[in-house]
Amino acid sequence: MVLAGGAKAYKTWLLTDQGFSTANELPWLGFKTARTKTLYIDFELMKFDFEQRMARIRAVKAGGISKISAGSDCAVVLSMKRCGEN
Repeated sequence: MVLAGGAKAYKTWLLTDQGFSTANELPWLGFKTARTKTLYIDFELMKFDFEQRMARIRAVKAGGISKISAGSDCAVVLSMKRCGEN
């Protein structure tokens, strides 16, 4: 899959949602997903920003779904700092 678009087109949000959905076997854009280990490498967001986005996605997607366990996405989704940052 190739995802392209202009700046501020929500590409990062879309792929973060895809990773969360796949890790938790939730529908993504109307497509069924199969639960699998998911690795998301992000060279744009700082860890804090990434964690905030995951919390927002989790809150919206969880909406009463009991099979999402606390931290299920955190174990399989990874955020990396920009090159050269401590």
